[in-house]
Amino acid sequence: MKLYHISYLPISEFRPKIPMHRLNSEDITTPRICLSSSIISCLNAKAGKNEYIRLSLHDNIPCLIYVYTFECAPRDLLYPSDVIKRGVPDAELNQEFWLLHSPNQVQEKVFKVLSAKLVYDWRISEIELTEQISDADRLFVRFVTQYNEEAEKDLPAEPKYMSPEILFPQIWDDMVQLYRKKIR
Repeated sequence: MKLYHISYLPISEFRPKIPMHRLNSEDITTPRICLSSSIISCLNAKAGKNEYIRLSLHDNIPCLIYVYTFECAPRDLLYPSDVIKRGVPDAELNQEFWLLHSPNQVQEKVFKVLSAKLVYDWRISEIELTEQISDADRLFVRFVTQYNEEAEKDLPAEPKYMSPEILFPQIWDDMVQLYRKKIR
């Protein structure tokens, strides 16, 4: 079964873990990799309600998404009906599966978001992507990666990582100014 995982930053290794950003009702004992049956469903299931994509498109800032494709054996998965029972009420809506083992092989592709149709200002119903990515487009990802590396030095033991969907809206104006100065 082909399933996807989406990130706004590159991921070097996949192994099951308890997500740092999860619902209060969500299972805190089962290590997993959250996957979905489509790119749009992955994005709609992410924390931050697609605010990063909305802000990027509004301010004409490149938004890159890292799409990871997994080929999964059904026996290694929890299906959406079971994920709901683990405290994720929108698991059926977003077709959320949990992979309970480290994957044998993962394929990565990077896309730039060209446009997205948002319903209720947060749920993506349509998205247009391209694999045509410039160095300037990658600059925003480098800013956030550097921010996370610096934050690791100053943060207490947990959390040691601030995900882009949580971080970007909080520091958006500063990041946009830095990006625009750099590309001039």
